Amino acid sequence: MPPKEKPPEHLNASAKAIWIETLDKLSRLTELQLEALTAYASEKARYLEATKWLDENGLTVIMRTDKGDPKLVIEAPQVKIAERALASYLKIGAVLGLDKKKAGPKL
Repeated sequence: MPPKEKPPEHLNASAKAIWIETLDKLSRLTELQLEALTAYASEKARYLEATKWLDENGLTVIMRTDKGDPKLVIEAPQVKIAERALASYLKIGAVLGLDKKKAGPKL
């Protein structure tokens, strides 16, 4: 791996920060592993963005009629986005060996 590897340009700022932070935790990576790291950073950033939205707005969305009256309460789409992104970034993290680097004692 080159000494000053840079995150892919298409990642948003949050994903780039995660990419850089995670790269520091890993040893020499192949091109395929760098691609996996990019997917990991993107999914983790997506998860963090969705959970932030949920913290600020709640787990449900109120659908309204044309007149603005409440019609239906549904689960916010960000719930599924967060669930899928979490599952994805944990799976990719395990492939990269990040699950072996957990801090703290086993309970």
